[in-house]
Amino acid sequence: MQNIAQAFRSIIDTQNQFYKTCLILLDLLATLPSSSKKIIESLTILILKFDKHLMIE
Repeated sequence: MQNIAQAFRSIIDTQNQFYKTCLILLDLLATLPSSSKKIIESLTILILKFDKHLMIE
């Protein structure tokens, strides 16, 4: 989970409030002992719906 947060941090504009919120959520999930796969998938889908240029085909 920390790897996902770090990768996301390296490709986004950290001045954007939406992205700051996403990073906070990713960092929080990384601290949980067993983050739910469904929560992570839902957050990823939300991020991709908001900013389609991050989508990887």
